[in-house]
Amino acid sequence: MLDGEIDFTVGSREFHGGPGAFVFMPRGVSHGFRLRTETAKALLFLAPAGFENFFRRLGEPAGSFDVPVFERPTEEHLRKMIAAALEFGVSFFAMPKKPAA
Repeated sequence: MLDGEIDFTVGSREFHGGPGAFVFMPRGVSHGFRLRTETAKALLFLAPAGFENFFRRLGEPAGSFDVPVFERPTEEHLRKMIAAALEFGVSFFAMPKKPAA
């Protein structure tokens, strides 16, 4: 983690990550994350190579260094995500909601 705070779920374990944290999310083990802060920055290492193409398929080149405004996915975005998930063997799951503090 470079900046911000994120809660990670890896299998049945939960981790809180802030600057300097490292979380290993292995292939074949369900994993996900939820931002605790409005923004967060993390450096990802993907091994073996190839899965970065999943993100390339779904992303768009940045027009600036500004953080983009979040927009809900359109039906077209969801279709694209499902097609890429099928191609790369990705399954999606809903992370459990955290109780209000």
